[in-house]
Amino acid sequence: MVTSFRRVLRGVCDGEVLLDSKLRISGKAGCLQTLLMTGAGDFENKNFEELLVEDERERFRSFMLAPEPSNSSAPPCLRVSLKRS
Repeated sequence: MVTSFRRVLRGVCDGEVLLDSKLRISGKAGCLQTLLMTGAGDFENKNFEELLVEDERERFRSFMLAPEPSNSSAPPCLRVSLKRS
């Protein structure tokens, strides 16, 4: 199910990244190499917050800590800006 959902996201987003419970990147996240225009290796186990523009970090943390709304038919989403490598 996760694989199918990620495939759908790739069709409508610039990139998608799967995070673990500590907000570290799970897998290679090849889309980040393209978005950040870097030839650096994979991003596996990297703290995702370190890739965010400084001004976006608190908003991202708040979003991740917020309880999931029970009355919403669509899941919440958040658009963030990544810093250049």
